[in-house]
Parts: sequence; C-alpha cells; structure tokens
Amino acid sequence: MTSFSRLWDLRSFEWPQSLESHEDDDTRKDSTTGQVAKICKVAPRTVSKWFDSGRLKGYRIPGSQDRRIPREQLIRFLKEHGMPLGDLEQDDNRLILLSKDAALSSSLQAAFAREVEGQFEVAETPFEVGMKMSNGGGFGALLIDLRGLVPEEVQSIVKGANGALKIALIPKGVQVETNG
Repeated sequence: MTSFSRLWDLRSFEWPQSLESHEDDDTRKDSTTGQVAKICKVAPRTVSKWFDSGRLKGYRIPGSQDRRIPREQLIRFLKEHGMPLGDLEQDDNRLILLSKDAALSSSLQAAFAREVEGQFEVAETPFEVGMKMSNGGGFGALLIDLRGLVPEEVQSIVKGANGALKIALIPKGVQVETNG
C-alpha cells in the first residue's frame, strides 16, 4: 500500500491561496456585469451604467462590448457604496473534499490544518458539494476522490463549478494508507 505522504505530497499540492495569487485565473478575479448585478442585487443594465459613467472601474473585452470588473475594483466599489461584500469577504482558503472514505477525509483535514490557515469541508455526495457551494460559496478548491464515483457524477461536479474552483483528483485504483 502506498503511504499517504508519498501519494499525496503536501508540499507539491497547490493548496488554495488568496484569489489575488491566481494571476492566470481570470474567471476568479474578474466578474461579468451579470455576476456583479447578482452580487449587488441590481439589474445588469445598472451595472453597465455604473461602468460607463466611471463609477465602477473595469475594462472591455477587446473586439466585443463585454465588460469585466476586476475583483479588487468590485470590492472597492462595494465598500465605497456601503454594500455588503457577500462571498467576496469570505476566507478564500476554503477547500471541499468529495470523498466517502472517512479515514482519508480525516487525514487530509489534519494535513490541511497543518499547511493552511483556512476551512476544510467534507462532502460525501455530489449533491452535498453543490449545496455547500451554493450555501457558503467562496471556496478556493475542490478535491475529488474518484474512488466510488461514476464519470457522470464527476462531470456534473466539474461542470457545476463552472471554472470558479481549482480542482484536483485522487484517481481510481489508488490505495491510500492514512496512518503515518
């Protein structure tokens, strides 16, 4: 049996950092006018007007009329106008583990606590993952234990994450020794 530390070298696993550290992940740091509208609880057209008037800073996608608002600018705007930050104020060092293996969950949770100041949540079903994502939001990563899942479940989870999370997989056929 492969030892846990050799299978899953925590020094090489990229634990989620803050959103600002994901320089190449535009889906995490820039928002569409529709996304901003949901956060602000206004119509997308209102967000476009804020953008066009210069009250909300951002940029247009070259060759289109689409607008993008960087996360930092959105937070600044919300604070200036006394609006709640919602999921933006939550700790970004949050990870969800989808696994039915209680020993693995416990071992990874302990490792996460040692390596990262953040929150680690466990879900046993894809439905639970969806509920945690919709209720709590603000997760930086999703770790999926493929053992015990069917491909359609994995596909629906990845599709549901919509590029908003970093996703790591524990492959089928791997045996994990969790003590030691």
